[in-house]
Amino acid sequence: IARLRQSMGATAVYVTHDQVEAMTLADKIVVLRAGQIEQQGTPLDVYHRPANKFVAGFLGSPSMNFIPVSFLDGSSTPSLGLPGGAKVGLTGNLSSIEDRDNWEVGLRPEHFTLDANAPLKIRGKIYAVERLGDQSLVHVNVDGNGKAPSAQIVARLNGNTEADADNEIELGFDTRNCHLFASSGSLVATPLEVR
Repeated sequence: IARLRQSMGATAVYVTHDQVEAMTLADKIVVLRAGQIEQQGTPLDVYHRPANKFVAGFLGSPSMNFIPVSFLDGSSTPSLGLPGGAKVGLTGNLSSIEDRDNWEVGLRPEHFTLDANAPLKIRGKIYAVERLGDQSLVHVNVDGNGKAPSAQIVARLNGNTEADADNEIELGFDTRNCHLFASSGSLVATPLEVR
């Protein structure tokens, strides 16, 4: 279909529920929900800079991980606590935001690494591994730390990664790949700016 459209040089409107088709065929994507436009832009712009949690979760397979966070202090520049003990100190003034319950950090599976020098790490127990040859999808339970509730995440790692169910794993990540969503689902910050 992409080659046909290119050879004709025609403008086309293509409606699909298949995100792979949308990402590969489109010059511009319009994401709709209940008849309302949630976001529009180039495929990579919508993928890397989703406007809200709905768009973030709609594109990508496996979909974006949504990790619950807690505010660790009441100041205008708070720190976030993630399950597994990671802490992120935010810059910027969030003092006008009253509802700080049920916020989440969004992080795509491919943005986790096994790099020991990663800026932040999250630790958990593997409960399943999907070995796909060139890649492994590692499913991890991350226990809450008393501040943030527990979470289940999926990491897309190299296919040769040694990972087995019931083993502990430490996954690294970078706040430049994180998205902060309020309880309403609206995007608060991307990337996270840390102090």
